Amino acid sequence: MDDRHFDNLARSVARSASRRHLLRLLLTTATTGVLSAITPPGAFPGRRNNGVPGVAEAKQDAGGEDGDTVVLLAAGDIASCDSIGDDMTADLLDEHEGTILLLGDTAYQSGTPEEFEECYEPTWGRHKDRTYPSLGDHEYNTPGASGYFDYFGDVAGDRDKGYYSFDLGAWHIVVLNANCSKVGGCEAGSPQEQWLREDLAAHPAPCTLAAIHVPRFSSGTTHGSNPAMSAFWDALYEAGADVILSGNEHNYERFAPQTPDGIRDDRQGIRQIIVGTGGVGHYPIGPPIANSEVRNDEDWGILKMTLRPGSYDWEFIPVEGQSFTDSGSGVCNPLVREFSAVADVTVREEDPAANFGEEATLEVDSDPQAWTYLRFEVEDVDARVESAHLRLYAPPGEATGRGPEVFGVDADWSESSLTWENQPEITGGPFGSVDGITEGSWIDIDVSEAVTGNGSYAFALQPRSDDG
Repeated sequence: MDDRHFDNLARSVARSASRRHLLRLLLTTATTGVLSAITPPGAFPGRRNNGVPGVAEAKQDAGGEDGDTVVLLAAGDIASCDSIGDDMTADLLDEHEGTILLLGDTAYQSGTPEEFEECYEPTWGRHKDRTYPSLGDHEYNTPGASGYFDYFGDVAGDRDKGYYSFDLGAWHIVVLNANCSKVGGCEAGSPQEQWLREDLAAHPAPCTLAAIHVPRFSSGTTHGSNPAMSAFWDALYEAGADVILSGNEHNYERFAPQTPDGIRDDRQGIRQIIVGTGGVGHYPIGPPIANSEVRNDEDWGILKMTLRPGSYDWEFIPVEGQSFTDSGSGVCNPLVREFSAVADVTVREEDPAANFGEEATLEVDSDPQAWTYLRFEVEDVDARVESAHLRLYAPPGEATGRGPEVFGVDADWSESSLTWENQPEITGGPFGSVDGITEGSWIDIDVSEAVTGNGSYAFALQPRSDDG
């Protein structure tokens, strides 16, 4: 293909709904106020809405209004009658206000009713009324994790599931169950993974934190990384989640923000922190894996997270007599909404009265002249739009050194009637152009100037070459 021609979609791709997924408008919204999160495939769009069908929510009041700064105290792998560690970490809870989030393996060795009453209750149990639990694997050493569910009651969620969610200030907190065989699996399409996607879509909070006992990534030598958690990470990453807290490895490890595949991503990645330091014996940490930033396998302590609308601080607080600390801050990920084109059509100068709305190809060409029009419907965006990008896919076999220019146009046109003769009026631009387009790549054009919020937006793709 020479510089005069540019097909922004494959000539071989049939006109269908699936093709329009290759024409995308991505909006990044501010992380303040009530936001709309990305709607993953198969999930339903929604607002903050208590009682949405299929969404399990915690029953006790977590406290805090949307604009409040709140404190979350977290650790896992906690109470054993054979250890003094939980006594010491419970003393830290006495000194700090905030909501307590357990990261699993709460009462060793088997989570029996007796272990909860004799080992957990005298220490961390004295803060039960401000605690949200999550399941580890040791709880299921008692059939049905009945000791756990009997002790915590309704706040632990449905006994057949053990996963639930609640809101804390401006944050949405999701508690997951890593015992895959007990809840119908953890893979994509499993009941829990589907519930997670629905819950995230129904609770588009400015910031999201998830608790799951088993870490996706770990430098620990006892259990290590567990890819069985990947589907949960995929759903959380797509929804713009910010932090995942885990236990299982009896140590502390903090990671840089990363993708579900372990690629560092400082803009949209999830920060995972393992806090298996609640009181039982430590597990050793081996050589650090990718993106591991801080590690400790010697000290007990709790993680204090200060959660604000749009940002958070973390601080590891060691028990008395131990000295390891770790602290820092982060901002919540921008939330991205993705919209596919609702209409697309090419018009041709050589046949000015003809409509090509049913053609299988969209084309931008200078010889003969062919222009392409796209329209998007932006809706359910309830926050300031920080940026908008038009993304087009150049499929295998389609490459050029000189791509099209993009203009804003009036959106009042129909795919089935637009022709060269009745083209809409240009309203803005050019917004950008792309050079050096390679096949099999995404083309990104900044159209932030044109897109300000909900509404209809249309764009014209016109050739830049004048040699035809």
